[in-house]
Amino acid sequence: MNRNPHKEYQDKYFKELGAYLKAKREHCGLEQKDVAKALNCSRFTISRRESGEASPNLFKIGMHLYALNSSLTTWERERLTIPIPRNFASKKERSTMKDFIDKYGAYIGIILIFIALGLFIWNSINKSTELVKVPIATGHKVAKAGSQLAHTGEKVDKGASIVAPLSSFIEKQHSQLQKKREGGTTFGQSIAKSIDKHYAAHVLPIPQDIQSIYKMQHKTPVSLVSHKMCSVTKKSLLYNRIKKIPDNKTIAKAHRFAREMNRTKSKQLWGKFFACLAMTESLTTAPSNGVKIYHDKLQKNPASQTNIGVYQFSPDYNGNIRPCIEDWRQQFPQRKVMKGGLKTMTALLASSNQDFNIFCGVNKIVQTFAVQIDGVKRSCVTLHIKSGYAYNHFGPLMNSTGANMASLYNCIYPEEK
Repeated sequence: MNRNPHKEYQDKYFKELGAYLKAKREHCGLEQKDVAKALNCSRFTISRRESGEASPNLFKIGMHLYALNSSLTTWERERLTIPIPRNFASKKERSTMKDFIDKYGAYIGIILIFIALGLFIWNSINKSTELVKVPIATGHKVAKAGSQLAHTGEKVDKGASIVAPLSSFIEKQHSQLQKKREGGTTFGQSIAKSIDKHYAAHVLPIPQDIQSIYKMQHKTPVSLVSHKMCSVTKKSLLYNRIKKIPDNKTIAKAHRFAREMNRTKSKQLWGKFFACLAMTESLTTAPSNGVKIYHDKLQKNPASQTNIGVYQFSPDYNGNIRPCIEDWRQQFPQRKVMKGGLKTMTALLASSNQDFNIFCGVNKIVQTFAVQIDGVKRSCVTLHIKSGYAYNHFGPLMNSTGANMASLYNCIYPEEK
């Protein structure tokens, strides 16, 4: 039998590419059918690509990688172990790409010119402002080591009708929440301010690529209390793809929280929730300064290896903090947070005040509510749904360890242990 070097190389190429597609999908917390739905193809197609059985059109593979926030160039540069020969694409693939360029090349050229012009204007604007500096409005010293990035510059108004009592209530949940940060605020005060900000329903500036994945067609104003919370049962958890079902006591407490929130819309109850979520995520194992940094060596991306602060976010501007940054700019237009690399985003999330980190933690809950209303098309919202189905960030809400959901609700309702 004649040996076909081109076919052998093609088989190796698509085997490696398939493994990368699978790894990226799992890293995003998605299942094959989620990607298939986003790309308008069958789950069988996704399965064949991941197993390397298919030799698909490279343009379609590019769209597949784009849906997973990657690209062929990134993969070939970072993960491909075999050299790429010249003229690798098959005749059919070269023909397809040539037809595409012939048909749309002029339009692509015009778009690239506008993008280049936009980037030039953007860079010109950025030169007039410091990339990482956020002005402090009143009464606070500038924090060390970049911590000014996330500081709102606002004092807690002791005469405010709800924020001061709420922060006092939150601080009683754990000693870490009572400690003074630079500028004189506590974690409890930051949580109280963020809850207060998210009680007013508004349209979240969720990036277009995320909207596309979840097929969000409308822009409904959402807040922590704008929509009814769904009942929590074993059946609802299974329906929402929670793999590790907690015990009946934990399910009953989760259901009690949803029921009480529907009845009272209580800021104090949300305060207790976010205080306990902070303890479950980081504060019970945080160092004395309260800023926990956890390194996950299994992650390939340097930014994804690091999880920082009260609610454990990765310092990747294009990761899941990007919607928080967009909403921060909308909520605090005079206190800009600019796009930056690993160092800048680390300083932002590791701020000694933790203002942005806490804001993003509260914002994440409202984000998943928005996806459920506009994307999943639910009539009620839930805290407990798999990340790939409604952009959920927090492991305890998905019972990721098999025990952390119980830890969360035992903190909220300790009298029922």
